[in-house]
Order: sequence, then structure tokens, then C-alpha cells
Amino acid sequence: MGPKLQTGRPTMTKGRAFFLILIVIPWLIIACNKEGEMLSEAKSLRASGNLTGAVSVLEKLRSTAPDAEEVGEARRLAVEWLVEEADRTKDADERTQLLEQATTWDPKHGGVHARVCDGFFQGSDLKAVETCLSKLPEMNQVPEELAKELSQKLRRRNLTSSDETDDWKALVKEFPESVEAKSVLPRLRARLSLCHGIEAHLKFPEESLTRLRDLELSALHEMKSGDVVKGVVAIERVQKHAESSRGEAESKLQEVLHHQLVQGEERVRDELEWIYRSTKVAHRNYADAFRSARELFGVLGQAEIARDEMVRPRATTIRDLCGAILNSGDRILGIQKSNERSIDRPPGGKIVREEQPSSEKPLPGPSAVNWESAKECTVKGSSALSCETKILDGYFRAVCGKNSEGAPVGVDYYTGGGPDSVAKVIDGKIVLLHPYKSGTKFMAEFHWGKRPHLLTVDWPSGAPMPPMTGVFE
Repeated sequence: MGPKLQTGRPTMTKGRAFFLILIVIPWLIIACNKEGEMLSEAKSLRASGNLTGAVSVLEKLRSTAPDAEEVGEARRLAVEWLVEEADRTKDADERTQLLEQATTWDPKHGGVHARVCDGFFQGSDLKAVETCLSKLPEMNQVPEELAKELSQKLRRRNLTSSDETDDWKALVKEFPESVEAKSVLPRLRARLSLCHGIEAHLKFPEESLTRLRDLELSALHEMKSGDVVKGVVAIERVQKHAESSRGEAESKLQEVLHHQLVQGEERVRDELEWIYRSTKVAHRNYADAFRSARELFGVLGQAEIARDEMVRPRATTIRDLCGAILNSGDRILGIQKSNERSIDRPPGGKIVREEQPSSEKPLPGPSAVNWESAKECTVKGSSALSCETKILDGYFRAVCGKNSEGAPVGVDYYTGGGPDSVAKVIDGKIVLLHPYKSGTKFMAEFHWGKRPHLLTVDWPSGAPMPPMTGVFE
């Protein structure tokens, strides 16, 4: 009988098992380190400046081993590198592409999404920006400072794009140093005050009358030359300019008559109204006369007369009137900046909010004893505000105590304050001292509670002392 045959699976000897271990374990080690090596390769490429290559390696890692632990690190690195490059580049299109690529790695990354929203500011669709920012709360790792910055940026842009005066004021108040506030401030000033846009108002009458005079001289020259055709063409130019400028003068006149005014601009408006009416009449006369040329010689020289004898002298007066208003800055416009605290308005150079001790150095002007015996002068509205107003030895004095609006808070000069002037709170009362003589003119703002009251004192130069010294408004 032969040898007995073995059946079933062969048994593994110790030698064979050891041999397999030597082969499989290194292979497993290599397989496990492959993802780590890819991360190292990506980092090396990034360090050398090759972002595209680095991200490509990370993408390969993600696609070939989606369940590997290293994929999370690959995602973090890809987003970090792409965002870094997006922040660095000055090219808007490249920045957009980089952020879009980062979004494919982590659609819920708050830092990436916030930067995408920022990119929408390049266009004019603020609604798209608002929609984008509304999704930030759903994101992870939202950078608080950036989110706040973008929210404020959106508000600035919305306020800037508005045509409402209150929105422009809010922009200047909340973001006084922003580019948007500085860009809108000239338009806001011009809207609130005639004087802040006075040169634009004075430019048209001067230039239109000068142009009319030049066209008139040109027409006369062509007529004297004997060339009938050229003469007719020149006359038509005069008539056409006169017609269009007459209509523009009427439009600008209506703008002036309905313009918002600040304290002291009533005469500026009146003078400017006179200028525009004179300009309008001059152009009308030329338009009518040159239309048929029958009354041509009756209007010759009127443009020059209107410009030199009517417009220019009054323009000089207007500029003088606007000088004090322009020098007062934005206080008189009621434009308040949030970083300059006061009572609903920005502080001026002389404003005093804190109590001043009565033991300070003596005040200028007459002594306290002499002031007590002085008679009161007439200042409209002073009694209602619990103010005592007097004139003595070349000085005007106002002393104001507590009234129905509350205790005195402070006083600030708009215009006219000088080294011999005093405006402060002493022993719970507002005290204002100012030299008073022919030519004196100043404005000062007094505060009780939140409502300001403007004091105007005006003694016209060369005139007798006025029976009413000033007015509280």
C-alpha cells in the first residue's frame, strides 16, 4: 500500500509565513506613507513658489485617496495657499479665479466666502453684495474683522449711492475719514449752503456774458467786411447762444431761489438772484434784437456792461459775504462726525463743556462790579433763554443761566472770536465777552440740553450803534 495522500488546504510553515511578512509589511508601510509624501511634495512646491504644481499634487491626493486622513490637511493647505495668493494679487480676475478654486476645496469656508463678497464691490450691484454677505452666518471660520469691515463698506456704498441729504450726512457722521465720505462732502456742502458752491454759481453769468460779447464783436466784424453770408451766420450764432443761455439762466435762477440756506446767506441769495435776472435780461435782449437784426444797434455793448458793471461788482460782494460762512467750516452746516462728540454737532475751537472755576485769571474788560451796575442792552430772545446781555466800555457781555431747556452746557464761536474774546462756563453759567465797536460782527452758539441757540451780534461799520444789539435764534 502506497503513501497516504493529504487532502484539504496545505498548512503554512513558519518559514513561509515569515517570508510573506517580509514582503507585505514594507508594501503596507509604503502605501501608508504615499499620502504623506504627496503632502511633503506639495509643501515643497509651494515653498519654491509653484502654487499651481502644489495644488495639483493636493488634488491628486484627494482624488486617489479620498478617504485618507491626509485629505483634511490637503484641504486646509489648499485653501490657505489659494487665499494667500488671492490676497497678494492686484489682478481682479486672477483673484476671482483663485477664490473660486478655494471654494471647490471648502464651500463653507467663511474666509473664502467673505473675500468673494468683497469682490462683488468691483461692480455696481450692491444687492449682490448684500445677498452674499447674508450667507456669512452659515459659514465656518468667519473672520470677524473682515466681516465687520465688509458690512461697513456696504453701508458706506449704499449711503454714497443715495441722493438723500440725510444719507450723506449719516455717511460723514459715521465714517468721517472714509474715501466715500470725502467724495460726497463737497456735494453735501454745496447742497446745504449757497456759499459752498458759490464759484459754480458765479461762473455761468461771467462766462456766458463774455461769450456773448465775443460773438457780438465777431458779428460786427463780419457785417463790416461786407460778406453778407458770413454776417448772417455770425448773427445766427449770437442769437442761438443768447436763446440757450437765457433758458439756462432761468433754470439756475430757480435753483438759487429754492436752494437751502444757512445762517447769513439770505443776502447772498438776493445778490445772486439779481445777477441771474440781469444775465437773463441781457441774453433776452440780444436774442430778440439779433433775431431780425432790426434793433441790433440798440443792444450793442449791453453784454459787456452787464458783465463789468452789474455781475462782477456783485460777485465781489457775494464772495465777501461768503467768506465768514466758509471760514466757519462744517459746524454751520450741521454736519456732525461721530468721533467728535458734542451735543448733536461737532465741537469748535473754543467750545467749553466742562465747568470752569471762578478763581481763574480775571476776565478781560470791565470789572464784575461795574458790570453789575450796567444797563441791559436789547438782544431778541435773550429773556426767554434766561440770558442777561449788557454793553459797557467797548465790550458786550452775555451771561446765561438755567432755563426750561436745562442747565447751560457750553458755548462755541462760529465766527468772530479773537484773543480778546471769552466764551466759557463759569459757576454754572455761560459767559461770553466780546469787544463791541463799529464793525463788530460775530456769531456764537449756546447750548442747553440738546438744542443749540445761535446768537448773532452785528454793528455795521460806519453806522450808529444799532438799537437792537443782537438776536438769539
